[in-house]
Amino acid sequence: MKFSAVSLMMAISLVTTSTVASVAAIDPSLNPTSTAVVTTDDLADSSSGQQRWISSPGSRITINPGNPAESGPTIPLSTEYFAWGGESYQDPQLRLFHADEREPAASGDSATVEVEFREDFDDLVTNNWQNENVTARIVDLGEGNNGVQVSTADGQAYGNVFSKKITVNLTTHPMLTVSVPQLGGGGMSYWALKIWPEGSEDRTVQPDTNQAGTFDYDLSELDATNNLSGEQTFRIRLFVAGGDGTNSRTATFDYLQFWGTGDDGADAPERTIGFEDTMGAQTQDQWNTTNDQGNGFTYGGTANGGVLTRGPGATDSWGAVERTITLDLDRYPTLSVTVADTAGVWNAVIVENNVEQGRKLHSGGDSNATGTFTMDVASATGWGGTKTFQVRLFHNGAVNSSTIFSNLHFYGEQEWLNVGADYATTWRPEAIDYVAEFDNGDSISGFDTTVGTDGLGRVLRPDFSDGYLGALGRYNGEASYDKAAGVLSVVTPRGDGSYAWSIQFPAGTDLYFFASEGSAKKGRNAGTNPRPGGGFWATTLDTDEDLALGFGFELMSERSGEEQQRAVTASVATAQSAATVHALEQARAGWAAHYNDFLAQVPTPQDFELRNIDAMGLTADDVKYWYYSAWTGLEANIMAPTPETQEAGDDFWQIATGKPSTYASGPKGAEASAEWDSLFGMQFMAHIRPEISWSAFKGNLKYAVPPPGSHHETLPSRKAQTAWILYQVTGDQAELESVYDRLAEYLEWASQDQNMQWSYTSGGPAERDAEFYVSMIVDLGYAVKISNELGHSDDVAQWESLAQTLTSTYESIFFPDDGPPLYKTWIANDQGWEIRDDVTEPIQYVLTGLHTPDLGAGAMDKLKTLFNNNFDPSKGLAGLTGPGNKDIKAPDIQFVTYGLLGQGMASEAEQVAHIMTRDIIRAGVFAEVYGVRGDGSIWGGSIAPSIFGNIHLIDNIWIANGFRMDAGDPAIVRLPHSVGGLSGLKVRDELFNVDLDGEVAHISGPAVDLQMLPTSVDVSVAGRTELIDVADPVSTDPTDPTDPTDPTDPTDPTDPGAGTNPVTPPGTGTDGDNQATTPPPAATKKANVKFKGIKVVKPKKSAKQIRRGKAAVVRVKVVGKKQLAPTGRVQIRIGKRVIARAKLKKTGNRQSVAKVRIPRKVTKALKKGSRIKVRYNGNKSYRKNVTKTKIRVR
Repeated sequence: MKFSAVSLMMAISLVTTSTVASVAAIDPSLNPTSTAVVTTDDLADSSSGQQRWISSPGSRITINPGNPAESGPTIPLSTEYFAWGGESYQDPQLRLFHADEREPAASGDSATVEVEFREDFDDLVTNNWQNENVTARIVDLGEGNNGVQVSTADGQAYGNVFSKKITVNLTTHPMLTVSVPQLGGGGMSYWALKIWPEGSEDRTVQPDTNQAGTFDYDLSELDATNNLSGEQTFRIRLFVAGGDGTNSRTATFDYLQFWGTGDDGADAPERTIGFEDTMGAQTQDQWNTTNDQGNGFTYGGTANGGVLTRGPGATDSWGAVERTITLDLDRYPTLSVTVADTAGVWNAVIVENNVEQGRKLHSGGDSNATGTFTMDVASATGWGGTKTFQVRLFHNGAVNSSTIFSNLHFYGEQEWLNVGADYATTWRPEAIDYVAEFDNGDSISGFDTTVGTDGLGRVLRPDFSDGYLGALGRYNGEASYDKAAGVLSVVTPRGDGSYAWSIQFPAGTDLYFFASEGSAKKGRNAGTNPRPGGGFWATTLDTDEDLALGFGFELMSERSGEEQQRAVTASVATAQSAATVHALEQARAGWAAHYNDFLAQVPTPQDFELRNIDAMGLTADDVKYWYYSAWTGLEANIMAPTPETQEAGDDFWQIATGKPSTYASGPKGAEASAEWDSLFGMQFMAHIRPEISWSAFKGNLKYAVPPPGSHHETLPSRKAQTAWILYQVTGDQAELESVYDRLAEYLEWASQDQNMQWSYTSGGPAERDAEFYVSMIVDLGYAVKISNELGHSDDVAQWESLAQTLTSTYESIFFPDDGPPLYKTWIANDQGWEIRDDVTEPIQYVLTGLHTPDLGAGAMDKLKTLFNNNFDPSKGLAGLTGPGNKDIKAPDIQFVTYGLLGQGMASEAEQVAHIMTRDIIRAGVFAEVYGVRGDGSIWGGSIAPSIFGNIHLIDNIWIANGFRMDAGDPAIVRLPHSVGGLSGLKVRDELFNVDLDGEVAHISGPAVDLQMLPTSVDVSVAGRTELIDVADPVSTDPTDPTDPTDPTDPTDPTDPGAGTNPVTPPGTGTDGDNQATTPPPAATKKANVKFKGIKVVKPKKSAKQIRRGKAAVVRVKVVGKKQLAPTGRVQIRIGKRVIARAKLKKTGNRQSVAKVRIPRKVTKALKKGSRIKVRYNGNKSYRKNVTKTKIRVR
């Protein structure tokens, strides 16, 4: 496998250049009604609801993933890296602060450190080290320094040496440093460290690791040891592991020590209170025991505090009370609560969306202790900025027992790294600008952007009167720091593999390492060595000039020392290329140009008004903003091939379901792509990124059918629709032919009754889901079109018969005589399969049946009644959440909209389309599903951000402007209030425009000039979809004859295939302080081919005729440019019917020949006098072409 950032950058620039005609897309003569071209400046958003994530097209990296991505005065930057079929996070990757002092109060190298216990391993007697399944001996480490070498005993996989009991005050001396200079012994060795408190079990300080070095641990922060405080007596256990019964494993330990500042916390710095609740009667109504862990407990506020009681009516021995708090956790990170008395045990935890976050206050188990207790919530949860959450307090005890809580508050302290007072950010597709101000008036500003596909960086422009700029971040994995070079490098495991990433700081930067973010901000117990497995780093930077921090990532193809070194070196190089202000400014400019070029190619609607509904304050400008943001979201979700999970040679690109949503449940090799979301992305992106759309479709289709004997989840089928749309948009019949067999295999598998359910076997083998039947019936209609186009006549009958059978089954099992139509049902069976009660909601799934072709009138009437009983344009999401207020999703509501149009309910279809557009915008996020809250507001969630929301909004706006994408064939529709049009669409790789003018839709553009489309369409019936047959192109260019064998046709006497194929070369950029960016895609115009010497070569002497009932061979010569002989396929056609096809074979540096064999049974059915046409299907270098010939059927 090759993992080259440069190759990916070049790949995306080359892949995205083909068939793009950006100049034509914005040519006013082709697009007479378009407004000014939209740029990324028009999409800049400084509002509180702004998008926070960005990602380079093609990249595995997402900046600020999640929904909503965190923001706050520390300007948090987080990253997600997609590798080995899943996502991995660094959160936070970076936060910014103000520091009065350059260094933390004390670190491992500080003169203020107090060491309470130290073992130098000069001998094993002093501290009575004992062996357990190991041997141990003192060894010379050089320069008069000794250590202990611990080796696994014969036949042992692991063992340890353990010390005598020692006593350490872990409040004043919580830091443990251990030096492990060497690992070895016949293969891979691991070491680990535990402490064994008196009267307790082992506490793991360091799990098994194969990393050597010197490491610091803050025992007050580790989950296993943070409840150990004051004087503690314990043994130390040093492990070596990895033995295989033959080879011994060894670990050498130089020294270990327990240290601290000797500060017991009695002189805590002054605190600032951000939230306070005495828990008396005045706040009693803010607390409730109705949460799912209340268990019937009672709560009351008194003069002594809040009393949580297990009364006689409690349903368990434990229960909880909670209240909601909104707070800036950067400024007030610490929770304090006082327990005056308890007749049982108690605990506390932070909750969000009913899920416990981080650890409990007493992580070692519930406590009966009284007094005042604190927990760093920001560190425990990983949160920062302003958050809304619940504090949940527990009591566990006998009937009528209670715990009394009081004085609950959150506070902040003056720290080493101090949080800003205010901040602002502005999002653009290419960068995120920021500014943060501190209490003393100092400020920091700059921006984040990506560099190529493997790097990113932050520009830092400090405006400080004094002090230092503070920074901290998290690392997961095995880290090393080169102070001289200023490079932190980390190797992070992910799934079956790993990846490396690096940060470039200014050379010579002092980096400090901590167990938690809270300790880092306080500067408490700073280590000078990173801890194996992960932790936090922090530093201070000078503020006398602008600077930049660069980040680089690199995939590891395998877990080996050599590959790890290669990946680390590559990640460092990328980080260095992103670590100057100039490089990041150039990268930003390059991505802005890229997105501006992309936006110029986006099909342009004329009308963005929300018509025939209550717009709820939204304007046409709001809709326009979201329309173009939806397109940049699709572009940003492109992901280059992931060779680590694909088979050799696949090279499948992806249009991810949602990079920032961290979706990773797609099929093998396309793990970032869901079978629905990504298919719709391919359909729309075919207009701009045709090769990527085809490639992504192939990747999605490859593993759609599970191997025999295995179970597989399938989604309602849209695959044949996707294939047909890609073909109609791109005109690439060779690609359509290449996916046909696997598509047919999938349709045959997915159409089996046992696969007609959401999650295979989730409801048992007897479960059937209506939506699967509807989608498959519709998809088989596209399969018929594909088979006809490719000449697979036998398959046409199969698809038609299968659709009829499924329609009959659908109508018979989902439409009971005595009730409403069903969503789920369970079929009667003799196999003992489980039978459950029928399900009627969500109604959106049921209503997809409105789009079912050839459904009986009775069943259709039931669906219309269900729609009419729930549809309410005054409600959020048009009331289609149904009686159970179920959330809705794009593909279902699309089918509802299409079905309403098909049933003549044009006004309702128009309202549904506009309401969905409105409410996606009201939700403020492109999401998988949308719902209505009790107050009528709209939420978006589940997988979010997800391109479901992007494509649904785009689809609605296209329909409102007169065009239906879903049909594949050009489909014109006028809604009752439509006045717009759409320009920059494509059919068979040719541009065209639609302009609604009353009861006529005018069609213009190159596709009309080539006589592929008519100049106008009658749209006098509102809501009726008018499908346009696409004709073969007829050139009006005298140098591009339609029949070179006809001497009356004009010919080009010059070089056949002459002309230009102007591919704008991609811009170049180098690493370092130059243009570290990916160039925007160039406009490409395909060259024309020439036909030469088309004749019948079998039977002989039949050069211009095909005899009925006789097999024939037609030889076709196709001529292209010098050194670029055409490739692909040619077809023999009569009318629109394909009667035979063959692949071209290269016979010269510019010429290829195909011998097309026409079987006897085919010629027998031909009509006498018919004249044949020859069609070349085109490829990436040549456009398709068709010619009439002199050859006739005799």
